[in-house]
Amino acid sequence: MAIWRILSTEVGIIIAVALALGALAAVVVSRQFPPNVGRLQARGRVHSLIRALRNKDPRIRRDAALALGSLGNRRAVEPLMAALSDPDAEVRRQALLSLAVLGDERALEPLVEALSHHDEVLRTVAADALGAIGSPEAIPPLVTAMDDDSESVRHSATAALVTIGGPSIEPLCAMLESPSRRVFLQAARALAIMGDRRAVEPLIVALTRQDVEMRKAAAEALDGLGWQPGNDTRGALYWVARKRWDRVAAMGPGAVSLLVILLDDPDQEVRLAAIETLGQIGDGQAIPALLALAKGSDDTMRQAAQRALDAISPNVEIAAIARALSDLDWQVRAGAAEMLAQTGDPEAIEPLVAALDDANTEVREAAAAALTQLGWTPQGTEAEVNYWIVRGEWAKCLELGAAAVPALIDALHDANIHTRVGAAGVLGRLGDARAVEPLLAALDDDEPELVETVFAALIAIGEPAIDALTRILADPREAISAGAASALGRIGDVRALEPLVETLRHPEPKARQAAAHALGALGLPAAIAPLATAVIEGRLDPPAPAIAAMVAIGEAGIPAIIDAARQCDDPEAGAAFSQGLVQLGQPAADALLRLVAETNATSSPGGLLVAAEALGELGDSRAIEPLLRHFEHADTPVRRALVQALDRLGWQPQAGEMAAHYWILRRDWDRCAALGAEAVPALLDALHDDDAAVVAGAARTLGEIGDARVVKPLLDVSAHPDAEVRASVMSALGAVGDTRAIMPLISAIEDADVRVVMAAVDALGRIGAAGIAPLIETLRSGGAELRAVAAQALAKIGHPALSPLIKALGDRDMHVVIGAIDALGLIGDKRAVDPLLMHLESEISHVRQAACRALGAIGDQKAVMPLTEMLKDSDYDVRYAATEALGIVRDPRAVRPLIAALKHENPDVREAAAEALGRSADDWALEPLMAVLNDSRFSVQMAAARALGALGERAVPTLTRALRADPEWNVRYVAAIALGLVASEHAVRPLIDALEDDDSRVRWSAADALNKIGTEEALAATRQWRSGQDAVWDYVDVGNERRTLEAETGQLPGARVYRLVPLKEQRLRERDRLAISGTITCASCGRSTAVTDIEVTLRRTLFDEGLVHTWTCPQCENHTIISAFITTNGDAERAYWLAVQRDSDPMNSGPAMGWPTLTIDTLSSGSFEQVFAPR
Repeated sequence: MAIWRILSTEVGIIIAVALALGALAAVVVSRQFPPNVGRLQARGRVHSLIRALRNKDPRIRRDAALALGSLGNRRAVEPLMAALSDPDAEVRRQALLSLAVLGDERALEPLVEALSHHDEVLRTVAADALGAIGSPEAIPPLVTAMDDDSESVRHSATAALVTIGGPSIEPLCAMLESPSRRVFLQAARALAIMGDRRAVEPLIVALTRQDVEMRKAAAEALDGLGWQPGNDTRGALYWVARKRWDRVAAMGPGAVSLLVILLDDPDQEVRLAAIETLGQIGDGQAIPALLALAKGSDDTMRQAAQRALDAISPNVEIAAIARALSDLDWQVRAGAAEMLAQTGDPEAIEPLVAALDDANTEVREAAAAALTQLGWTPQGTEAEVNYWIVRGEWAKCLELGAAAVPALIDALHDANIHTRVGAAGVLGRLGDARAVEPLLAALDDDEPELVETVFAALIAIGEPAIDALTRILADPREAISAGAASALGRIGDVRALEPLVETLRHPEPKARQAAAHALGALGLPAAIAPLATAVIEGRLDPPAPAIAAMVAIGEAGIPAIIDAARQCDDPEAGAAFSQGLVQLGQPAADALLRLVAETNATSSPGGLLVAAEALGELGDSRAIEPLLRHFEHADTPVRRALVQALDRLGWQPQAGEMAAHYWILRRDWDRCAALGAEAVPALLDALHDDDAAVVAGAARTLGEIGDARVVKPLLDVSAHPDAEVRASVMSALGAVGDTRAIMPLISAIEDADVRVVMAAVDALGRIGAAGIAPLIETLRSGGAELRAVAAQALAKIGHPALSPLIKALGDRDMHVVIGAIDALGLIGDKRAVDPLLMHLESEISHVRQAACRALGAIGDQKAVMPLTEMLKDSDYDVRYAATEALGIVRDPRAVRPLIAALKHENPDVREAAAEALGRSADDWALEPLMAVLNDSRFSVQMAAARALGALGERAVPTLTRALRADPEWNVRYVAAIALGLVASEHAVRPLIDALEDDDSRVRWSAADALNKIGTEEALAATRQWRSGQDAVWDYVDVGNERRTLEAETGQLPGARVYRLVPLKEQRLRERDRLAISGTITCASCGRSTAVTDIEVTLRRTLFDEGLVHTWTCPQCENHTIISAFITTNGDAERAYWLAVQRDSDPMNSGPAMGWPTLTIDTLSSGSFEQVFAPR
């Protein structure tokens, strides 16, 4: 009341306003500054913490949720549950953890959901909380959590279920059926802790689980429940789970069934313990199971089972083992038979004899082996046949005779192929008709050996099998139908004739062939006509076996064979008929002669063809005249057969049209041409032959004969589709020289085939003046090769073409001009010299070059000085052509210019000048040529050597001086070569002295020169020298010295090239094989290795195909290639070389990388025992 009175005054109003403002300021400040969660938690300010759950800052909300859980105040449950919807994951997580700590039943649903959360800690805490809450509603999710991936979650879930108590028992018992080992183990432990007797039965059932750990856990749980095992199966299960095998064995036979089950346990340790325990118990019930293991693939299990069986065997009765003979598993039955044999007890015989009828081959064989081991003898018993069949003693079965047939028939169904084959063979030898149908049924087997044996058996049975074999002739299986046909042929009964004839139409070719053989084996003439028809219709391919069958029937079949031959138009079948008749000999010859006499060549060409071939083979000379009578009217194939037959009979044509036909068929065109006009009709016929080669040959031969009658027929075939024929026709028209051929020949210049075009151009040249214009036109339009042919053709026309050709020199077309120049050079008429001299001044270098060649070919002295001037031409090819031309003209005025050309910068010009000076034989050339011996190019040196050789004796003194005194090895080397070309006796002594030269190349060139001179003194010196010298000389390092062996060998960088000097005066040939032994030094690693039996062939050049040897270094595996080749110097000078080079990147090899080397010990060829001197 006092406060109210104060507040109603003015002062009180001021105080109230101040308090309100203070409260408002506190609210504002509280909203501007975040709450201190730690202080609120320390003061227990639950309400403020609940309010902090709604703060904007997620960190404050998270800390508030944590603080509420630690305070344990249940007022926080609802706000915390609301926080489970917070947008921040960490806030939600902390709220859930706090709810778990509070353990309030209201949080049951979110806690259950938390068991599925990805956070392991959250799942663990949720499980603990659910256990604390103790609600049965949590049991199903907790049971599920027992299989959680996290061990802590699984333990918490199990502990929660234990905490919940009684309601968890049934779910936990149900978990004992889970396939998961970890779930099972958790459930068993939980039940053991809970101690509820309701879990006993489920845990006993769990003792049957296959997992060893599960069984052990169940037994331990039963221990925890205080359960005691009895002397029954349940007790045995318990002791197995506890791995107390001694207690299991103590239970005796009552444990056998369980132990047998355990033989399939996935744990090998358990299986082995079960086997050992069964052996200790020693009860016969275990025998089948142990036998199955003893026959298994696992060595450890097999040995353990065998030990157990050995332990059981002495303690059980025979009947117990014999019962295993009835087991479903054949391996058990076979094992039981073996076990019975080991007992040695006669009581085992009876069940073993019964096992001889077992469905399984292995069991029967084991039973038979056991009976043998027990000393049982089968004689006089009902089981005797089965015993011998199982043993495969077929001779014993055969001795039993008909009594063995039923058992042998049963054996045809045996699983063992050898048994089936053996039974079939014995049935055949017994010959019992009862076996026919079973043998026929056995043909359904796919085994070829059995099928073959069955047919052999049916053949042996003979006549009783005929009907059955006849039935299966139509079998679609090739092997069956063919086998049946062969069998019927072997039996040889006439009743098989018609069925076998029908089989000639079987869809399978082998069946038809077999039927043909069988018909031949029957030997009945009635079979020949069907066989012949089958051959003619192409059903017997190849026909030879069918013909052989006809021949086998004998002479009685000759008329039928000949009749079939008349109808035959197949060459292969006709040849087979012919061969068959030849085999029948003289009786067939008489019939064939009658056939030839009665046959018309046009109406029955097939029969005449067969007769001709057969009579030729038989060699009966009586056939010559009858065969000749058909020659004129027969077609080409028959004529060819007639020719072959007449050849064999020794007939030779003399003259006339028949002779022409004969030589045409023999394709002997020379003899045909020799007949002259008599051959023309036959050759004209041959122009229509189907064989293009015959048409071409006939056309060429008609051209050689030159008869004017042939022009039109040749023109008729000038458009033949074969280019070789068209070319032959053009050549023939040119040879005949008839002007009617000019226009067709001109048209042929447009042919698509160059052979035809060139033949037509050549033909126009042969015809003469009428061909000049088209030939000159060809110079304008043709290619280089064709223009050359046209020029040659114009040259053949000769003087009549001179004026047109000179006129053509003024043509604007360069090709026409050059072609005309070439033709004028070939004609060689001096009237062309002045026009040609004018063209030495042409602006076109090719024209100047052609003019030089032509002037050289004409050889007129008037051209010498102009040609000398051409040596100064700016074009190299022109200078070269002028040099060659001057050498051909051989005018003394040309010598000095040629000597000057020896110093030309171009080596080809120098070489041509040397060759030309050699032809001039002028003494002025001697010293200049000697100077060229030291030229930088080897081919120029060799040209100078040949030129000096052409100078003869005049060059000998100068050459010998150079050989003896020149300081350059290559001058001495080439001088020796030149002296060899001169072949003067005055050079012998200097050359003998040169055998002592310091340079090996000079020595061997001197040796070669002495060989060429060939006097006794020269040859003796070379023989003596060779006996003490290497056959392989210093290598020529072409890549380093930049020179070539010969122009055609080219450069050989990275190679060593060795010159080979033969011991004897012989001439080796291309493709001669050389055998080498010696030592190779690798270019890469430097290792030297002895080698033998290296084989190479001499090739014409280094790059030709031939045998080379690739050697692989054993150290660095790099390759070295060894090859041999020949070079030719001059006309017939031959040198032999070995090239040894690197295989890898030879073009980049060089001194820096090293070269491979070859040291030769022996070197010989297939033609000579020792060709080259040993090193």
